[in-house]
Amino acid sequence: MNLRRSLFLQEMGYAPVWLRRVLPDALTEAGAGQAVPAEAAAAPVAVSAPNALLAPLPASPVVAPAPMVAPPEIVVPPEIVVPAEIVVPAEATEPAGRVLAEGPTLPEDSGLTSAMLPEPLAATPLQVGMSTTATTTAAKPAITATPASPTNTTHPASTAPDLASLQQLANQCTACPRSHGRQRSVAGSGDPHPAWLVVGDAPSLADETEAQPFAGKSGQLLDNMLAAVAKGRHNGVYLTNLVKCCAADEQGQPRAPDAAEIAACRPFLQRQLQLLQPKLVLALGKTAAQALRQPGAPAKALRGVVHSLRDADLPLVATWHPQQLLQQPQEKRQVWADLCLARQAQEGAGEAS
Repeated sequence: MNLRRSLFLQEMGYAPVWLRRVLPDALTEAGAGQAVPAEAAAAPVAVSAPNALLAPLPASPVVAPAPMVAPPEIVVPPEIVVPAEIVVPAEATEPAGRVLAEGPTLPEDSGLTSAMLPEPLAATPLQVGMSTTATTTAAKPAITATPASPTNTTHPASTAPDLASLQQLANQCTACPRSHGRQRSVAGSGDPHPAWLVVGDAPSLADETEAQPFAGKSGQLLDNMLAAVAKGRHNGVYLTNLVKCCAADEQGQPRAPDAAEIAACRPFLQRQLQLLQPKLVLALGKTAAQALRQPGAPAKALRGVVHSLRDADLPLVATWHPQQLLQQPQEKRQVWADLCLARQAQEGAGEAS
């Protein structure tokens, strides 16, 4: 450690007081580079430091420390109080007659206030099996089906007590456009207890005039056809049509009925089947055969086979209409075969019954 530092520490009070040896006069006067006796150097004498060493030290510039910058204040958020979890049962069943009149109850340690909750709803009585959940919602009114007002869909013809009453109802019927230009309706005529029910498509102008079905030349041909198999319009046969009124086309000729007209007049034919109870139905012409058996079926597929009446357990045989035979007399052979087939079907039905 050098002398200057030692003296500085001594004056500052941080170092022990050092003892200095007194050099002999010979040493002080000696020049630099002269030898000093060993005896003189070994004698310890307490003397004060030379003036050069005791001179005050030059003041060193004191650098003031940089001012300390306080760190930014750490804002500690207030303690968050977590309310205790409210355990709600998944589903609870209320007894019958109980009324939910109060709002939900708060636990004491939940940290919630009543102002945080919605106001209680109006009291609603709970039925048996109704469940309550944690979420309070307004009960929706039950949707109930409004029963349809009963409508009377029964056709008047379905309750006619006899054939005469059925004819009167046909005269009053306005269910289809055929009622607008008719002279009179022609419900049917023949044996009231027939074995065969002969059905054509629609009355002709001659039928309206004579007030009976199959009048005129076509009716005479039909009578001859039935007589060949021991039948007649008053002997085991009842004659009628799909529709009970005549309608003409633009040329003034009778036209065939359409599907809507056949459907409108069907209750009359169904009631005739119930009142007459025939054993077989003979369909005359394509229109009658399709309506009674299978709409849209080819005429050739309907002939020559014993079918079953649609919606009834009755044998059905189809053949040519007498009006067609007047125009195509060569087809009489086929008609004879169809009549023989109908007679066999009737006999088979009679044996089965």
